[in-house]
Parts: sequence; C-alpha cells; structure tokens
Amino acid sequence: MNQFTLSEPIERPITKLVGFNLQLTDLVLGTSVRIYIVLHFLTGKVPSVEHKDLILEGDDYLAWGNDDNYITEFVKSKLSTLIVGREPTN
Repeated sequence: MNQFTLSEPIERPITKLVGFNLQLTDLVLGTSVRIYIVLHFLTGKVPSVEHKDLILEGDDYLAWGNDDNYITEFVKSKLSTLIVGREPTN
C-alpha cells in the first residue's frame, strides 16, 4: 500500500471533556447502585454528550456511607476509563 505525504497536514480537532451530570439509579440497599452519567464534551466549539453507566459496589459502595460527595469523587476517578475509545455524539 502506498503512503502519500501531505504538504499541509490536516489536524483533527481536539475533544475535551468539560463536565458531567450524574443520577443514581437501581439502588440495591447494602449492595450496589448504578450511576447514570452524562459526559459533556467540546470538539473545537461544538458541544456533544455521551451517556455512561458505572456500578458502585463492594468496598466502593460501603465507603460511600452518607457522604454524597464520595459519589462525585468516585466518578471523577473513573473519567479517564470512561472516555477511552469514545465516539462523540450530538
């Protein structure tokens, strides 16, 4: 296969994660909760969103206790995993 070099490279726009919303669903008391997440992206100046789910269970669920900020921090710690291989949606 031949490869051709462009005299003027074409750059792809950079997609940035700029925020998220979350909602807790499917609570199983003492066991787990599903976290429904809406990720907000910007590609250049074009906004897009992507929806993801995380399950909080086991030791992570037990660590939640009554500190709702724990959920936000848990989601933040998983963001890089959630956006790997993503395709933006409008």
